[in-house]
Amino acid sequence: DTKMDSSKDWEVERERLRSKWMSFAETAASIEQRRFQVFVAVRLSAQAQETVIRSAMKKLHTAFAIDGEIEFCGEGLSVNAVANIDPKHLAKLIPSVHYANSKSRQIVTAAREIKLRFQGIVPETKNELLQLTGIGPKLADVLCCCNTNVVHSSYIKTQK
Repeated sequence: DTKMDSSKDWEVERERLRSKWMSFAETAASIEQRRFQVFVAVRLSAQAQETVIRSAMKKLHTAFAIDGEIEFCGEGLSVNAVANIDPKHLAKLIPSVHYANSKSRQIVTAAREIKLRFQGIVPETKNELLQLTGIGPKLADVLCCCNTNVVHSSYIKTQK
């Protein structure tokens, strides 16, 4: 009986985590863009409070919007747009994030790796995620749980 309770508790916790991470992505974005936006939020989250990450993601969504300040604006916060930005410029957008310079370098490098090695699609397996700059086992576990195509598809259906 406690086994069933703990598996139910795990399901509830997993859904809570998925909803939390999904909320960092733009609802109007494509699934692949949303998956990259969650990837960015998860990477920024190391040693940071959720409120700081929410604020940083809001700034990034605004900067990469159609009328945003980024040269590649119009695409939104996407693999391609981030792969083409100078990491220093990205860091200037998120000064409140601890280690903004380092995280920005890692996010831009990871976006370039995703573009070159994975055809612009954020990988879903732990092994592939661990190949990306700035992603260790803990972040890979979060991404495997909360950032797959299946998770995004079902999340979008429940939001409509």
